[in-house]
Amino acid sequence: TTFSMTRVVPGIGGTGPGSEPEVRAITTFLTEYVQPAFEQVIVFSFHSACPPRGYVQPGYFENGDPDPVSAAFAREAARAAGYKSLHSWVQDPPITGELIHFCADRGIISMDVELPSYDMPEIIPTGKKEPTIQSMRRMVFHILTMK
Repeated sequence: TTFSMTRVVPGIGGTGPGSEPEVRAITTFLTEYVQPAFEQVIVFSFHSACPPRGYVQPGYFENGDPDPVSAAFAREAARAAGYKSLHSWVQDPPITGELIHFCADRGIISMDVELPSYDMPEIIPTGKKEPTIQSMRRMVFHILTMK
C-alpha cells in the first residue's frame, strides 16, 4: 500500500480509529495506564517526511473536523518548530486506524508531526537552519510550558 499527499491507495490504515496493530498497542497503553494517571495527556506522533517544510496536523473526528483543543496545540507546535499547520485532513477514501483520530474521539490532545525530511534527526534539512531534533525539542518544550 502506498500513500501520496494527493491520494490514498485503497488498503491503507485499519478498519477504524485505533485499529492498526501498532496503534492498538499505543492506545491500550494510553487508555489503561496514561489517561487514568494524568489529568491532561498530549500525544505527539512523529512521521517522516513532508519536505521541505514539515507540518503539524491536529487530532480529528471522523468527518475530518479537527478537535478544537488539539488544533490550538497543533498551531502552537507548528509555530514553535517553523512547520506548516494543517487545519484538517479530509481524504476520499479516508485514512482509517490513525492514532490522532482515536485520540480525538477519546478527548486526548493529539497531533501528527510530519518532519521536513527522511534524514536522521541530527541532520539539517534543506532550507532549514537547524537540525530536526532541535526543532522537535523546541516544539515539545513550548507545548509543555504553555499555560
